[in-house]
Amino acid sequence: MKILFPALLLLFVASCSSPVKMMCNTWKVDDVQFLDSLNTFTPAQKEMLTKSIKTTLVFTFSADSSYQVRSSGEVHNNKWWLVTTKNGKLFYTTTPEGKIAEAKILELKKNYLQFESAGEENQSFRFTCSPIPAKK
Repeated sequence: MKILFPALLLLFVASCSSPVKMMCNTWKVDDVQFLDSLNTFTPAQKEMLTKSIKTTLVFTFSADSSYQVRSSGEVHNNKWWLVTTKNGKLFYTTTPEGKIAEAKILELKKNYLQFESAGEENQSFRFTCSPIPAKK
């Protein structure tokens, strides 16, 4: 019995902090880095996009696999799912066009999310996010 209780407690704590549960939150973008191998953005464009993304982009991941992106008054509702591979954690979202987008989670904690997402034409982005506190 002495061994069973700590084992159950550890299992409970581990399940409460699963990657899916940690993802289920509303996240704001604190920083964005452009991993643009073709350097298709000018420094001025990068500055403008960075400011826009940091002030308007919000992601919400829900336990029912629904996913919402809000930006500049636009709202897109889609689906998301998480996959753990030998190379790390990936999450997938469906786009409004019905395509599947992949992102690699670099770090995920209760109060921190960093991931890389590929765009078009060799444009990739690294997003660093923090949760938005729930309104009471």
